Order: sequence, then structure tokens, then C-alpha cells
Amino acid sequence: MTEVETLAKAPLQKRYGGRPLSPGCAIIVNHTELNILKLLASRDDVNWTWYNLDRAMSIKKMDGIDNVARLVENLSKAGLVDIVPSGTSSGMDYYCVSAQATSY
Repeated sequence: MTEVETLAKAPLQKRYGGRPLSPGCAIIVNHTELNILKLLASRDDVNWTWYNLDRAMSIKKMDGIDNVARLVENLSKAGLVDIVPSGTSSGMDYYCVSAQATSY
């Protein structure tokens, strides 16, 4: 197995060591993570939480339902998603596409 194949099979946080990547670096995301990024980028007027993402994915019959929080956390560790504290008693943080992700 080549190094690329090994990296592709590793969990996202192991691939990137949990730190943001430098610009121009190749990023490998799976289909479900790409769908989450597309949803986050689709509407700026929505305060995306794990619950809103899960509902939107369910309505669109996308894979990854019930794993949204974990998937977004992995995308955040890769530097593709920013997690913004909501400041409310619900404790649901907001998610948005990071500036680093928009450069890709």
C-alpha cells in the first residue's frame, strides 16, 4: 500500500495532525464531509448548528445523519470549518466555512 492510500484510509484528524494546513496543501475529504461543506456554504443567513445540519441532510437524504457533530469537528481540525460559540444556554455552537476552506 502506498503512502497516499494509507493517508486516504486514515481518520481525518490523523491525516492532518489536528492542525490547520498551509495554503496550497492538498486536502482529502470524503463524500459526506464534502456535502457538509456544501451545506455550510449554501446559505450565509443560517446559523448552522449540528441540529440544523442534521435536519438539512435528512431532508436531502444525504449520508452522515447522526454523525454531524463528529464530522464537523474533524473538518474543524483540518481547518475547513470554524466553530463559533453560540453564547446561549442551549450550548449548540455555530459552524461556518473557514477562510482557509474558501481559498480552495
